[in-house]
Amino acid sequence: MKTIRCPTWFLVAALIISGCGKHVTVRPPVTTSLGFQVFEALGEIKRVPVSIGLRLDPKLKAESIRVSRELGTAEIAFGEIVSAKLIQALSYKFDQIALVSGMENAPQMLLTIELEGEGPAVGVDIRQYPVALTGGGTFEVVAKVDARLRATFTYNGQTVWVGHGRVVEELESGGAAYGVIEGSTQAAELTNRVTDRLVADLMVQMRRSVELKKVLEERQRQ
Repeated sequence: MKTIRCPTWFLVAALIISGCGKHVTVRPPVTTSLGFQVFEALGEIKRVPVSIGLRLDPKLKAESIRVSRELGTAEIAFGEIVSAKLIQALSYKFDQIALVSGMENAPQMLLTIELEGEGPAVGVDIRQYPVALTGGGTFEVVAKVDARLRATFTYNGQTVWVGHGRVVEELESGGAAYGVIEGSTQAAELTNRVTDRLVADLMVQMRRSVELKKVLEERQRQ
Protein backbone atom coordinates (compact mmCIF):
# COMPACT_ATOMS: atom_id res chain seq x y z
CA MET A 1 0.00 0.00 0.00
CA LYS A 2 1.36 3.40 -0.97
CA THR A 3 0.85 6.32 1.43
CA ILE A 4 0.97 9.87 0.10
CA ARG A 5 0.90 12.78 2.51
CA CYS A 6 -0.29 15.50 0.20
CA PRO A 7 -3.66 16.63 -1.20
CA THR A 8 -5.04 14.36 -3.93
CA TRP A 9 -8.40 14.14 -5.59
CA PHE A 10 -9.29 11.20 -3.34
CA LEU A 11 -8.98 13.42 -0.27
CA VAL A 12 -11.09 16.29 -1.55
CA ALA A 13 -14.30 14.70 -0.35
CA ALA A 14 -12.79 14.05 3.06
CA LEU A 15 -11.72 17.66 3.40
CA ILE A 16 -15.19 18.88 2.51
CA ILE A 17 -17.04 16.80 5.05
CA SER A 18 -14.44 17.32 7.73
CA GLY A 19 -15.11 20.94 8.46
CA CYS A 20 -15.80 20.11 12.11
CA GLY A 21 -12.32 18.57 12.44
CA LYS A 22 -13.47 14.95 12.64
CA HIS A 23 -11.09 12.49 10.98
CA VAL A 24 -12.87 10.52 8.27
CA THR A 25 -11.97 7.83 5.72
CA VAL A 26 -13.30 8.12 2.18
CA ARG A 27 -13.31 5.30 -0.41
CA PRO A 28 -14.60 6.76 -3.68
CA PRO A 29 -16.66 4.25 -5.69
CA VAL A 30 -14.94 3.44 -8.98
CA THR A 31 -16.47 1.37 -11.75
CA THR A 32 -14.72 -1.74 -13.05
CA SER A 33 -16.65 -1.60 -16.35
CA LEU A 34 -14.65 -1.03 -19.52
CA GLY A 35 -14.77 2.30 -21.30
CA PHE A 36 -15.26 2.73 -25.04
CA GLN A 37 -11.55 3.34 -25.70
CA VAL A 38 -10.75 -0.20 -24.50
CA PHE A 39 -13.11 -1.67 -27.12
CA GLU A 40 -11.49 0.57 -29.72
CA ALA A 41 -8.13 -0.83 -28.67
CA LEU A 42 -9.38 -4.40 -29.10
CA GLY A 43 -10.21 -3.56 -32.70
CA GLU A 44 -12.80 -6.31 -33.02
CA ILE A 45 -14.74 -8.67 -30.81
CA LYS A 46 -13.50 -12.00 -32.14
CA ARG A 47 -12.27 -14.47 -29.57
CA VAL A 48 -9.26 -16.55 -30.49
CA PRO A 49 -10.29 -20.21 -29.92
CA VAL A 50 -7.50 -21.01 -27.47
CA SER A 51 -7.23 -21.36 -23.72
CA ILE A 52 -4.66 -19.32 -21.80
CA GLY A 53 -3.66 -18.91 -18.20
CA LEU A 54 -3.71 -15.47 -16.62
CA ARG A 55 -1.51 -14.68 -13.66
CA LEU A 56 -2.07 -11.34 -11.96
CA ASP A 57 0.89 -10.58 -9.74
CA PRO A 58 -0.08 -10.42 -6.02
CA LYS A 59 1.58 -7.03 -5.68
CA LEU A 60 -0.58 -5.67 -8.48
CA LYS A 61 -3.80 -7.01 -7.00
CA ALA A 62 -2.95 -5.60 -3.58
CA GLU A 63 -1.88 -2.16 -4.80
CA SER A 64 -3.86 0.68 -3.27
CA ILE A 65 -3.33 4.37 -2.84
CA ARG A 66 -3.84 5.74 0.64
CA VAL A 67 -3.79 9.47 1.25
CA SER A 68 -3.62 10.84 4.80
CA ARG A 69 -3.87 14.32 6.23
CA GLU A 70 -4.96 15.81 9.51
CA LEU A 71 -8.66 15.82 8.68
CA GLY A 72 -9.03 12.62 6.75
CA THR A 73 -7.78 9.57 4.90
CA ALA A 74 -8.74 8.45 1.43
CA GLU A 75 -8.18 5.01 -0.08
CA ILE A 76 -8.70 3.55 -3.52
CA ALA A 77 -8.13 -0.07 -4.57
CA PHE A 78 -6.16 0.66 -7.75
CA GLY A 79 -4.93 -2.91 -8.18
CA GLU A 80 -8.34 -4.55 -7.91
CA ILE A 81 -9.86 -2.08 -10.35
CA VAL A 82 -7.24 -2.47 -13.07
CA SER A 83 -7.14 -6.28 -12.58
CA ALA A 84 -10.90 -6.55 -13.07
CA LYS A 85 -10.69 -4.49 -16.24
CA LEU A 86 -7.84 -6.61 -17.59
CA ILE A 87 -9.84 -9.81 -17.07
CA GLN A 88 -12.83 -8.32 -18.86
CA ALA A 89 -10.78 -7.07 -21.82
CA LEU A 90 -8.96 -10.39 -22.24
CA SER A 91 -12.26 -12.30 -22.09
CA TYR A 92 -13.17 -10.57 -25.36
CA LYS A 93 -9.89 -11.71 -26.93
CA PHE A 94 -9.52 -15.34 -25.84
CA ASP A 95 -12.03 -18.18 -25.76
CA GLN A 96 -11.04 -19.42 -22.29
CA ILE A 97 -9.05 -17.83 -19.49
CA ALA A 98 -7.91 -19.70 -16.38
CA LEU A 99 -6.79 -17.56 -13.46
CA VAL A 100 -3.63 -19.02 -11.94
CA SER A 101 -1.83 -17.96 -8.78
CA GLY A 102 1.60 -19.48 -9.43
CA MET A 103 3.86 -21.06 -12.02
CA GLU A 104 3.24 -24.60 -10.82
CA ASN A 105 1.11 -26.54 -13.31
CA ALA A 106 0.64 -23.38 -15.36
CA PRO A 107 -1.01 -23.77 -18.81
CA GLN A 108 1.17 -23.89 -21.92
CA MET A 109 0.10 -20.37 -22.82
CA LEU A 110 0.45 -18.01 -19.89
CA LEU A 111 0.00 -14.26 -19.62
CA THR A 112 1.51 -12.62 -16.54
CA ILE A 113 0.67 -9.01 -15.66
CA GLU A 114 2.45 -7.07 -12.98
CA LEU A 115 3.28 -3.57 -11.86
CA GLU A 116 6.30 -1.99 -13.49
CA GLY A 117 8.29 0.08 -11.05
CA GLU A 118 7.09 0.76 -7.53
CA GLY A 119 3.48 1.44 -8.50
CA PRO A 120 1.42 4.40 -9.70
CA ALA A 121 2.81 7.83 -8.92
CA VAL A 122 0.15 10.47 -8.34
CA GLY A 123 0.51 14.21 -7.92
CA VAL A 124 -2.52 16.44 -7.58
CA ASP A 125 -3.24 20.16 -7.58
CA ILE A 126 -6.55 21.49 -6.31
CA ARG A 127 -7.80 24.74 -7.78
CA GLN A 128 -10.11 26.47 -5.34
CA TYR A 129 -12.46 29.25 -6.39
CA PRO A 130 -13.49 32.15 -4.15
CA VAL A 131 -16.95 31.85 -2.64
CA ALA A 132 -17.80 35.31 -3.94
CA LEU A 133 -17.34 34.13 -7.53
CA THR A 134 -19.26 30.87 -7.32
CA GLY A 135 -21.71 31.32 -4.49
CA GLY A 136 -20.28 28.33 -2.66
CA GLY A 137 -17.07 26.48 -1.85
CA THR A 138 -15.92 25.00 -5.17
CA PHE A 139 -12.78 23.39 -6.55
CA GLU A 140 -11.33 21.70 -9.62
CA VAL A 141 -8.90 18.79 -9.55
CA VAL A 142 -5.79 18.53 -11.77
CA ALA A 143 -4.10 15.13 -11.43
CA LYS A 144 -0.66 14.21 -12.73
CA VAL A 145 -0.43 10.43 -13.12
CA ASP A 146 2.36 8.00 -14.04
CA ALA A 147 1.05 4.41 -13.94
CA ARG A 148 2.80 1.44 -15.55
CA LEU A 149 2.09 -2.25 -16.16
CA ARG A 150 4.22 -5.03 -17.64
CA ALA A 151 2.69 -7.99 -19.48
CA THR A 152 4.60 -11.15 -20.44
CA PHE A 153 3.14 -13.86 -22.69
CA THR A 154 4.91 -17.23 -22.60
CA TYR A 155 4.38 -20.45 -24.56
CA ASN A 156 5.82 -23.62 -23.02
CA GLY A 157 7.93 -21.47 -20.75
CA GLN A 158 9.44 -19.41 -23.59
CA THR A 159 8.76 -15.68 -23.75
CA VAL A 160 6.83 -14.76 -26.88
CA TRP A 161 5.80 -11.17 -26.20
CA VAL A 162 6.42 -8.47 -23.61
CA GLY A 163 4.22 -5.37 -23.39
CA HIS A 164 4.56 -2.21 -21.36
CA GLY A 165 1.38 -0.32 -20.62
CA ARG A 166 1.87 3.22 -19.40
CA VAL A 167 -0.19 6.32 -18.72
CA VAL A 168 1.70 9.56 -18.15
CA GLU A 169 -0.79 12.37 -18.26
CA GLU A 170 -2.26 15.40 -16.62
CA LEU A 171 -5.99 15.00 -16.21
CA GLU A 172 -8.49 17.68 -15.28
CA SER A 173 -11.68 16.88 -13.43
CA GLY A 174 -13.72 18.80 -15.99
CA GLY A 175 -15.48 21.20 -13.67
CA ALA A 176 -15.88 22.50 -10.16
CA ALA A 177 -17.25 20.28 -7.42
CA TYR A 178 -19.76 21.54 -4.87
CA GLY A 179 -19.75 18.90 -2.17
CA VAL A 180 -18.78 15.42 -1.11
CA ILE A 181 -20.95 13.65 -3.70
CA GLU A 182 -19.54 15.69 -6.57
CA GLY A 183 -16.01 15.32 -5.22
CA SER A 184 -16.33 11.54 -5.05
CA THR A 185 -17.76 11.52 -8.58
CA GLN A 186 -14.73 13.39 -9.87
CA ALA A 187 -12.39 11.01 -8.06
CA ALA A 188 -14.13 8.00 -9.62
CA GLU A 189 -14.08 9.53 -13.09
CA LEU A 190 -10.36 10.33 -13.00
CA THR A 191 -9.42 6.87 -11.72
CA ASN A 192 -11.67 5.21 -14.27
CA ARG A 193 -10.01 7.11 -17.12
CA VAL A 194 -6.48 6.19 -15.98
CA THR A 195 -7.20 2.46 -15.62
CA ASP A 196 -9.05 2.37 -18.95
CA ARG A 197 -6.07 3.93 -20.71
CA LEU A 198 -3.65 1.47 -19.13
CA VAL A 199 -5.71 -1.52 -20.28
CA ALA A 200 -6.26 -0.02 -23.74
CA ASP A 201 -2.51 0.52 -24.17
CA LEU A 202 -1.77 -3.16 -23.50
CA MET A 203 -4.60 -4.35 -25.77
CA VAL A 204 -3.26 -2.27 -28.69
CA GLN A 205 0.21 -3.74 -28.23
CA MET A 206 -1.14 -7.30 -28.11
CA ARG A 207 -3.14 -6.75 -31.28
CA ARG A 208 -0.12 -5.39 -33.16
CA SER A 209 2.36 -8.07 -32.07
CA VAL A 210 3.41 -10.19 -35.06
CA GLU A 211 5.13 -12.75 -32.83
CA LEU A 212 2.06 -13.24 -30.67
CA LYS A 213 -0.16 -13.61 -33.73
CA LYS A 214 2.09 -16.34 -35.13
CA VAL A 215 2.03 -18.33 -31.88
CA LEU A 216 -1.75 -18.11 -31.59
CA GLU A 217 -2.21 -19.23 -35.19
CA GLU A 218 0.16 -22.14 -34.62
CA ARG A 219 -1.74 -23.16 -31.51
CA GLN A 220 -5.04 -23.15 -33.41
CA ARG A 221 -3.62 -25.54 -36.05
CA GLN A 222 -2.67 -28.15 -33.45
